[in-house]
Amino acid sequence: TILPYFFMWFAAHTPSVSKNFLLFYRLAINYVLLYLVFGMDFYGGLNVVLLLQATSLIIGAFSSKTAAAFLGLSSLYVYKIECDYVLTTENGPFFWLVGWGITTSLLSYGWLALFFKGYDELQQNRIKGTHWQDNILGLFNIVVGGGLNRAGYLSTGLGVNVIYLLPPVTLWFSLETKLLTHLWVGTPFHPSWWMYGSTKPGQVSRYADNDWLNVTFSIGTILITVVLTSYAWVAMNVAVGFDAYRFESENTWKFAVAHGIFFIFHSGLWMIVASSGVPFVGKGPAFQKFPPAISALSQCDPVNCVALHKKDLVIGHILLFAGAFYLGDGSDGGPQGLVTKGMTLVVWIFTIVSKVKLHYNGFEVPYFKEQEEKKKAN
Repeated sequence: TILPYFFMWFAAHTPSVSKNFLLFYRLAINYVLLYLVFGMDFYGGLNVVLLLQATSLIIGAFSSKTAAAFLGLSSLYVYKIECDYVLTTENGPFFWLVGWGITTSLLSYGWLALFFKGYDELQQNRIKGTHWQDNILGLFNIVVGGGLNRAGYLSTGLGVNVIYLLPPVTLWFSLETKLLTHLWVGTPFHPSWWMYGSTKPGQVSRYADNDWLNVTFSIGTILITVVLTSYAWVAMNVAVGFDAYRFESENTWKFAVAHGIFFIFHSGLWMIVASSGVPFVGKGPAFQKFPPAISALSQCDPVNCVALHKKDLVIGHILLFAGAFYLGDGSDGGPQGLVTKGMTLVVWIFTIVSKVKLHYNGFEVPYFKEQEEKKKAN
């Protein structure tokens, strides 16, 4: 069903192809699609895909923007149908998350292969960080799916919503981060991109010029870093039991996944407290009033925060991966449980001491100083 769009793209960029012919082509394809749906029942349960394509073509004959919006919204409906089906299959939910995790990573590698050489050195440095983020997001899908699946909670209770929400929000956040780099603009949710002002090379504007981009990226960031991470933390604890955190816990793999997801959860919240705060979602007058902004409670150097945050994420994912796919339940009486708990205690001490040190050093933001000086000068 994607083939007609290739021709329409060609026709739209070929002056010799008249609008009347293009309209006739749309209607002809539309007729074929509707015949496949109602005349032949060609795809059975998947006829809805052809019907949505036909509807989009009809709308596109009058308004291409409306058709694009319809196609985007209808894609979400098709995605829901796919999730509904996956939940009816054995091990389908787990492999669904694994597939989406791998897809997120592969798309990032594809982006590097296609565009990396076309960027300047500063953009390339930022792209490397974005690529690392993409891979950790893909791994997050896999380890969260693995932990919930091992607990028998992925296709029931709170685990069901992870299937529906985690893959598209991960992809959304990943793609919009790439767009910010492609346009070479900033976002208040990534202070290391702009907070140093003129004191460091490669700093960009705090917001993009377009508030559609600012708002959609803000929503995506809040969803992936706060809402869904918090939800995954709650779901994982409901699955394995909130007492799995305790060092007296006898089940090794549950202990590991409980601490793994909490490592990721606490680090994301700490980045809000120490680095980004909760900024305005856009730069327009309306967005500068609501929702209200909350400054970082204890501002730290954003680059150092990112470095420690990455370490937290790696530790959290290692614990989740080990718990979901490797560790036993502790019933064999071996040293596995003691080693896991000892290592977990060590990494908790490391991250707490590192955070205390960052807060003790503090940080004065050059960007805000420069903005104040500009206001006084004017």
